[in-house]
Parts: sequence; C-alpha cells; structure tokens
Amino acid sequence: MGYVNGVNNDTAVTTDLAAWASQYKEQSIEMHHSNAMFDLVSPDDSILIAGPAKLSGVADTLGLSGGGFYVIGVCQSIQIQDSTQIQPLKSVGSRRHLFTKTNVPASASIGRMMFYGKNMARALYMNIDHPSVEINDKYYQGDTYGTSNFLSNLEEDLYRIPFGLGIIYHTPRTASQSADQGGVAAGAEYLECCYLQSRAVSVQSGQTTVMEQVQILADRVVPWDSYKQRTEVASPVTANGRW
Repeated sequence: MGYVNGVNNDTAVTTDLAAWASQYKEQSIEMHHSNAMFDLVSPDDSILIAGPAKLSGVADTLGLSGGGFYVIGVCQSIQIQDSTQIQPLKSVGSRRHLFTKTNVPASASIGRMMFYGKNMARALYMNIDHPSVEINDKYYQGDTYGTSNFLSNLEEDLYRIPFGLGIIYHTPRTASQSADQGGVAAGAEYLECCYLQSRAVSVQSGQTTVMEQVQILADRVVPWDSYKQRTEVASPVTANGRW
C-alpha cells in the first residue's frame, strides 16, 4: 500500500527566490506543507540497526555467514555527531584566511530503556563471532556467553572488536512504500568501526524505568545505500555460532 498525495497541486513547491516572492503567502518551500504528516522524517518510523564493522563486502553477508544485522528496539534517544577539525591560517601580506582540515572520529550516544531481554552492550555486539574472543564469565550473565542477554565490564577483550551501527530514516510515506517496493527511505547512514567508549545506567527514585546510556566512537559515517538490497533485517541467528 502507499499513501495518496491529496494536496492541491495548484500551489507549486519552490526553491526559487523569485517564484516565492511572487506568491509568498501561498507558496510551499521544498515540500507541500499539506504533506507534512506524511513526508517529515519520524522517530516512530526510523530504525536503528547493529551490524558488521564495515559496509564493504556486506552484500556477501545476506545469508549472515559473515555477520548480520540486528534491529535494536526500545531506544529513547539517538544522537550522531560527524565533525572535522578545521585550522585557520594566515600568510604574510594578506588579511584573508586560509583553511586546512582533517577528519576526526565520529561519535554517537544512545539512550535505551532496560528490559527483560538483551541489554545495550549485548545488542550492539549481536553480530560478533563469540568463539573469537576470550570467554570470561566476569562480563556476562547466564549459563554461557552465547546465550547471555546481559553483558558488561568494558575492559574485556570483546570490546576491542569493532561493530557497525546503521540508522534508516523513514517517513510515514516511505515506511509504507518500503513494505511494497523495498528500499524506499528518506535516507540512511552507517557508522563504521564503532567502539563503546562508556556505558552508564540511571536508576532514580520516582522514575518509571531504568535507563541505559552508551557513548560510541566511530571511524566515520557513510551514506548507506546497500540496505536496499536486504530483504531480511532481523535477528541474525545461524547455526555457525553467529547470532
């Protein structure tokens, strides 16, 4: 199914200053304002996904043999920061500035409700091949590492392994169309080579829930177009030891 555009198309969308000035009381800028309920990106329709450390070669993991994608739920807040370091310079004989730049790590923070299920540290590492890390019962809770829903203790070797973090931005219109056409979204981006920098838990009298907060450093943020090739974004559970 898809939503029908029911706006009055007599009033055109514009990004042109002259066209806007001639009828500024009626003009819509960049999008039909009557479509706002359908075309504004909504947190309700966007989705957060943990996956492989890098997008390169992801097409080979459709069967989850080389990693997988895990949808992370019950998040309350997600913040992503992508920045560069810019150095202003001046030369003798000129008042004008020159600028040089270099890249710096991207960062993200996630706030999530704690529930009876996988905690944040566990959900982010759902695609990690657990036999490749040191098994230490001081950082997991449960019978075995592979079945544990609760991980902590960031000094452990598990947290030396990078993971990836993706977010797909949907509007009510694109979320509806995606089910029919596949790959329709307002946009998507992926944080590559992520590492957990800190983890916090908030327990406060009078709160209705216990909150988890994690801070993440990443090598870079890249546009994520290959998600369109995927028909199964789900819990990556396979028989080969990956979740």
